[in-house]
Amino acid sequence: MRRLALLALACAVSAQAAAPAPAALAEPALVSPKALGAATLAVSRAGDRLVAAGERGTVLWSDDGGKAWQQAAVPVRAGLTALRFVDANNGWAAGHLGVILKTSDGGKTWLKQMDGLQAAQALLAAASDDAGRRAAQRMVEEGADKPWFDLEA
Repeated sequence: MRRLALLALACAVSAQAAAPAPAALAEPALVSPKALGAATLAVSRAGDRLVAAGERGTVLWSDDGGKAWQQAAVPVRAGLTALRFVDANNGWAAGHLGVILKTSDGGKTWLKQMDGLQAAQALLAAASDDAGRRAAQRMVEEGADKPWFDLEA
């Protein structure tokens, strides 16, 4: 019986891993002059640079106190709700669909570190009892629709 349960769990994880990610996690933010009009949900300093993040994965940066803005390269279109820099170069952004991004160049380019689908699948794989597996499976089935993380200032 235990062997059958483990086989079913492995199949469920494999099926979920094969399921397509939402477009907001699979496609990069659009580079557009309209990005300057996107709603800003978070602003942070990276040294003297201002970095702003918001709707549809938009990240903008300014080296002149906000007079002129440049759009950053961002690998997702998920809304970004939090920014935190630990120095002039290294920072993180978190947002919808459980996305976490990292920059090492002061916010000019970003790399995805994790998203809610990956987090839910990791929880499912690590669940050690039936209650934990049921809760993790529910997270996988519901999708990455919730912000999982925030960044403390």
